[in-house]
Amino acid sequence: MEQDDLATYRAMRPEERLALALELSALCWAWLDVPDRKAGDRKWAAWQREHDLSNEAMLAGLEKHRRESESG
Repeated sequence: MEQDDLATYRAMRPEERLALALELSALCWAWLDVPDRKAGDRKWAAWQREHDLSNEAMLAGLEKHRRESESG
């Protein structure tokens, strides 16, 4: 992130940051289905797979750390 952008966001009031976040979220949801709803479904499924894999890796890492802490 550029320093100028960061300074702008920090200078915003909370309600301004929220309004911007909601506007950008709406834009992202609209672009999810480009060029069509089937593409949006595929994008969402891919995101879900990546999210699930990330969660599994995090849980495995935490479990490994727990086991190492108990044995050490």
